[in-house]
Amino acid sequence: MSNVPAAISGCGHRRPCVLIDTQSDLDHRPNATTAEAVTSEGRAIEVSFELADPPRVPRCFVHCPGLRKNSFGSDPRILSSTDSFVLIVVPFACNAQRRDPSSYYDSSDLFVYRAGPGSPSLHLIPRPYPRHVDFNMVAVIPLRRHGASYHWHYAVVIPVRHYADGASSDRYVVHTYRSDSLAWRTNTARISKDAETDHDKLMRHECTRVMSAGGGLVGLVDLWWGVLLCNVLDKDPVLRLIQWPVPLPRNLLSGSRDIDTISARPFRDVAFNNGVIRFVELKFHHCCRCSCNNGGGFFRGWTATTWSRRICSKDWHNGFTVDMANISGLLLPKVLKEKTLTWNKVLSASPTLSLSEDDVVYIMAKLNVQDEVAWVLAINTREGKLERVAQCSAKRMGIGLDLTYVSWIV
Repeated sequence: MSNVPAAISGCGHRRPCVLIDTQSDLDHRPNATTAEAVTSEGRAIEVSFELADPPRVPRCFVHCPGLRKNSFGSDPRILSSTDSFVLIVVPFACNAQRRDPSSYYDSSDLFVYRAGPGSPSLHLIPRPYPRHVDFNMVAVIPLRRHGASYHWHYAVVIPVRHYADGASSDRYVVHTYRSDSLAWRTNTARISKDAETDHDKLMRHECTRVMSAGGGLVGLVDLWWGVLLCNVLDKDPVLRLIQWPVPLPRNLLSGSRDIDTISARPFRDVAFNNGVIRFVELKFHHCCRCSCNNGGGFFRGWTATTWSRRICSKDWHNGFTVDMANISGLLLPKVLKEKTLTWNKVLSASPTLSLSEDDVVYIMAKLNVQDEVAWVLAINTREGKLERVAQCSAKRMGIGLDLTYVSWIV
């Protein structure tokens, strides 16, 4: 069985970076990427990938021989991906043999898929998981040590926020499972006293994604207020806030709606790579339906701006700004088979930063709100050019552009 980078080596000349759909499918698709393990109830399980070069979107497949779809509480989901590791949650339907049949916690298994080097492998993360775990707040990070035996070790990190009563501050308890010790440990993270870790913004910070930031750091991401960085592998972990380089969008602050009730994902994205934080924001020219809550909202026309900052720095640096009206390239009308198609007829949202091409941003697009087909546009922000276009399924996006795709370097 070949490794995953080899399986995608024919997809292009760039380093192995893919977009991947976090919503997995229950299906049997054995291939060179397939890895096997055993569930917490002793059943066989397989995970496979069908990979492709961006902007085409690969898919993940989960198969348990002998189990029907009604044996699962919902479709499996990718929670986190970094380097060669992918963290997957598989929710099984509750049954009387479980300790708490009403608990989603008790009916879900966590697995780490390792793409390489060597043959792919799949590992069940042992219990106990933290009670009432929010699976949006779980990440996998690689463990770095000298010696060949450490190339496949990892840690699974679950930060749990404990809300304070009265005037005291909230605190985060970090639960960490290490594959080298096969054990969980728990630490309480301190809040940094630096000037950027603003108390008011910290109180409003609601993490929607946990990402590996390299070197044992994880980022608790709130795309409105900033990213909380935490050195989770330290004995005395510290949380510090890095604020975004731009204020909240003014056009979303009008009216009585609280910004925290509006999903930031249609507008913003962040990526960590080689000690650098990269940030992108779309400013839309027209809002066709401002039902932005829960990721909805349909927008025509945009200007994309990027920034970057080293994790150890205090300053953001301007990247590039590109207005869709000035983008060159004739791929869009040709691929979409619309001779009269112009940018202002395309619904767009949800920028995604490439992890292998610093100047490339992927943007989701639809021709019509109800379409079950969407398109991934690869925009080169440095050159102001549409480089590539690929079709993808929009069935799981509902009628909006609620993105389920993330970048993954294998």
